[in-house]
Amino acid sequence: MSPGDPRECRLRAAECFRMAEQATSAQGRIEFNDFAKVWLRLATEFEKDNALLDMWSGPENGPHEAWPRRVA
Repeated sequence: MSPGDPRECRLRAAECFRMAEQATSAQGRIEFNDFAKVWLRLATEFEKDNALLDMWSGPENGPHEAWPRRVA
């Protein structure tokens, strides 16, 4: 299971950067650049989430090893 695809987010960011270059107004350039930065941040978050899911769901890491043990 994957929460999202960082590659797709990076592709969308690249598209936003291209649109910013083609924008005819300063406001358009600013907004498209801002959108691109949001897509890049989302890609980073997905990468972190995917790494955690991989760590916790690996066959060698059963649920008993993945989570900290509760001390009574």
